[in-house]
Amino acid sequence: MVSSGEVAMTGSTTPDTRAWGLALLAHSCFGLYVVLVKYLIRFLPPFGLLAVTFGLGAPAAYLVTRHHLDWSAFRSPRVWLLSVITVARSLTKLLAIQLTLATYVQLVDLMVPFFTPFLAYSLIRESVPPRTLRALAATSLGSFLVISVNPFNTQLPDGASDLIGIGLALVSSLAMALSIVYTRQLTTRNTNPPTLYLQQVVAVALTYGVLSAVTGESWRPFAQLSLSTLTIFMGFAVVAVSGGLIQVLSISRTGATLFSALLSWRLVVVLGAGWVLLGERLSSVWQGIGVVTVILTITLYLRYQATQDRIDPISSLPRDTM
Repeated sequence: MVSSGEVAMTGSTTPDTRAWGLALLAHSCFGLYVVLVKYLIRFLPPFGLLAVTFGLGAPAAYLVTRHHLDWSAFRSPRVWLLSVITVARSLTKLLAIQLTLATYVQLVDLMVPFFTPFLAYSLIRESVPPRTLRALAATSLGSFLVISVNPFNTQLPDGASDLIGIGLALVSSLAMALSIVYTRQLTTRNTNPPTLYLQQVVAVALTYGVLSAVTGESWRPFAQLSLSTLTIFMGFAVVAVSGGLIQVLSISRTGATLFSALLSWRLVVVLGAGWVLLGERLSSVWQGIGVVTVILTITLYLRYQATQDRIDPISSLPRDTM
């Protein structure tokens, strides 16, 4: 999914049941994306899959943003640089999904709220929020417990493939953090967030289309899908196109405080959907402890930052390049 602009932290809105539902639905879309991509690339060419998906998303993005577009921004090299970062983020995440478990990719993805303030400090000298380093350490420990299965006898399921995949997921998360920091700079210069959103959707769709053509992918499998796989593909297209839009709607109605506090729900969705579709499952008590550690740490950290009236790093980009 693709970013569309910066949303300020607002904690004054009193959330109702519908607000909670919207926030959980948006996070569910982001979590499902990882699992559905890994499932569908068993049957479809990976570049073609995302070229078609984001190609379908581009008209939807235009319809949503058409009244707010600033066409002059498309001539700005700064805006196109953001698209390059977005494409790098999406491509490295796709490669990571191919090489390792969906659960591992999502665990690393949840590190973005911690990477962002450190990048902001390095690049624009923003102060690092309190408790960030401790929260990063706790989340890293929890992630290690999940990935290692047994911390006293660490053995990755696919060895080197997992290591490379986790490394690519890390690069993808760093690219996401960089895009957040850079988008803040663009929006403070009056660059229109809906314009950024549309441009990134189009850039990602075109990139995957070119990569599919250059690598000689066959699109014939799209015409040979079984009814069940076709249904999952159509569901995936809806998830990829609507997830960011639901996120924007959720934040606009409830504020970023509630939305960011539910960020770790994505991991819950990946664990559940990964078990059903991919056969990925937790196999040790250590992994369970790790999952609980990650969820509690991220939830408490983002909730704490919200009470300090800080901008949440994840919510600053209502649409993530999946």
